[in-house]
Amino acid sequence: MNEAKKDILIGFLIYTAELILFYYLWKNNIVLTIALVFVSVFVLLKWTDKEGKFVYFAGFILGLLIELTLVPTGIWSYGNPTIFGIPLWLPLGYGIGAVVAIKAGKSVSKLF
Repeated sequence: MNEAKKDILIGFLIYTAELILFYYLWKNNIVLTIALVFVSVFVLLKWTDKEGKFVYFAGFILGLLIELTLVPTGIWSYGNPTIFGIPLWLPLGYGIGAVVAIKAGKSVSKLF
């Protein structure tokens, strides 16, 4: 299997795992946060390069800033917020999602 197909498969598996974790664990912020820390460690240490690490932390920080800006205005709210109206695990989800989107997108473009 070439590198592009491998990255698409890994990205799909990470995305699917993230959705399953969100679906089943959103009511338990601590457990979901710990699970996403493990996913983040895998993504950062095993699946990304220097650019991917930058994308992760950019997604983490920018997603957090957007949430901290918009949630207090009442635009939307979360069913199980932890601090400042947002769940503790949400920035981890933004970081993982950013890496998956960028890396999978680049891999798909390599196939065509």
